[in-house]
Amino acid sequence: MRDPVHWSTFLDVTARILGPEQGSYAVEQYQMFQEGAGLFGTQMAKQSMTRSEPYSWWQCYGSATPQLQHLAMKVLSQPSSASSSEQSWSEYDYIHNKQRNRLQTTVARDLVYVHANIRLLNSVRSYSRYTDLIEASRQAASTEALRAELETGGWDGNCSDDDYDDNTFRMEAEDELEEMDINSFLE
Repeated sequence: MRDPVHWSTFLDVTARILGPEQGSYAVEQYQMFQEGAGLFGTQMAKQSMTRSEPYSWWQCYGSATPQLQHLAMKVLSQPSSASSSEQSWSEYDYIHNKQRNRLQTTVARDLVYVHANIRLLNSVRSYSRYTDLIEASRQAASTEALRAELETGGWDGNCSDDDYDDNTFRMEAEDELEEMDINSFLE
């Protein structure tokens, strides 16, 4: 990476994925990779670099540089796809059509940007509504289960003097104190 644009991008990605401390180790380890030090300099590593998949290669030969290996595997595991750019072109076709063919490119670009972000905002809002509905249904189900359990246990849900017996409560508490031998701690 002799190009300064690539180097600054590498540093940005490294800091974002690994953090500043681990990223500094990855930068040092990248120097080892560039120089062909350690496992990177072996004949087998050089030959398998052209024949194997990059992810597999880093998995095999990057063990001496754990931070750089983690970074490389993280970056290389990202799937490449043209769907986002195709979606942008579709939105551009929607905005710049036969009726609106006199739009300047900057205005059309800004309209595509706004349209894409509105669509993204709507999908985030619908997702949050969906998760809120799921959480509400879980709470309702657990409330209903608790209510059913309490009703079958003999409690009607109302507190009255009949439900509370002072003498029984006191006797149960004294029995528990004797079992735990709390009186020895009190003395």
